[in-house]
Amino acid sequence: MKKLSLYIVIFFSWFNIGFANIEGVKYLYCDVKDPDPDWFKPKNFVFKIDYNRTNNLGKSYFYLMNGIQIPEWEKFPSGFQLVNSETYHIYPLDIDTEAYGRAYDMFIDFKEMKLYINLYEKNKHAKKFVSICKFVKK
Repeated sequence: MKKLSLYIVIFFSWFNIGFANIEGVKYLYCDVKDPDPDWFKPKNFVFKIDYNRTNNLGKSYFYLMNGIQIPEWEKFPSGFQLVNSETYHIYPLDIDTEAYGRAYDMFIDFKEMKLYINLYEKNKHAKKFVSICKFVKK
């Protein structure tokens, strides 16, 4: 019985690590649940994520929005950083983000496969959106 429980623990540990590994380049498709047209226009988008597990840092890019490739997407990276074992933070790298009138930060929970989007706009209340996500091929 002890061996059986050991094998089960090893199996689930391997299974969890296999799905949590996002090292390298991955594409993440997300559907926005209950989008607000005044705040957040896209109903779905794809992130290109380039992550290095050794330093727990990477970059992410808005690659597609509503099925259309974003022009010059590679010129506008966001930071991508591990927060805890299953959660990553996406944040703007452009120091002038707030000068454009809108700022954001996002958290991806790979255990739940949900993306939590927080938008901040001058003279308005912050808004939170939730997206359901899955990995896709390019």
